[in-house]
Amino acid sequence: PLFRSSRATQAVLETLVVPLESIKPGSHQPVRAYDKNGVAVIIHTGKDSPSSGVLVFVVSIMSMNPQPITDVVFQAAVPKSMRVKLQAPSVTELPGYNPIVPGQAITQVMLVANPSAARIRLKYKFSYTAGGEGISDLGEVSDFPVQ
Repeated sequence: PLFRSSRATQAVLETLVVPLESIKPGSHQPVRAYDKNGVAVIIHTGKDSPSSGVLVFVVSIMSMNPQPITDVVFQAAVPKSMRVKLQAPSVTELPGYNPIVPGQAITQVMLVANPSAARIRLKYKFSYTAGGEGISDLGEVSDFPVQ
C-alpha cells in the first residue's frame, strides 16, 4: 500500500539495516547541513531504496579543524508522518586536520521512511568536542528528494 500506518513504518525501520558498502550514490546533489569551526556535515542521497517508501542517506562528517574532534553525535528528527533511523556511526572522533595527509570522515547511514512521499524536513542536533570545548548546534535542512 502507498500509505502505511506509522506503526508498520516503524516496524520496517527497526528491522532494516543497510550496510554502508552496499549504498550507491544517488543523482541528487549532497546537502551541506553544517559548516562551522572547520567541521562540516554533508548528507548524501543513496540511489536505491531498501524498502517501499524508505530513502537512504549517508551523513558524512569531516574536519579541517587543527584540533582533534571527539564525542561526535549527530541526531535527526523528521515530521510525524515520517520516521527516521540513524545507524551507528563509523567512528565518533577524528584526528586534527593535517594538510599533508588526506582527512578521514565519520559516516553514518540514515534511513527515512516517507510513506506519503511528502517533502522531507530534517531537524538535527550536532555536537562534538574540540580543544576541550563542547560544541552543540541545531539546524534544519529540507533540500531532499521525496522519492
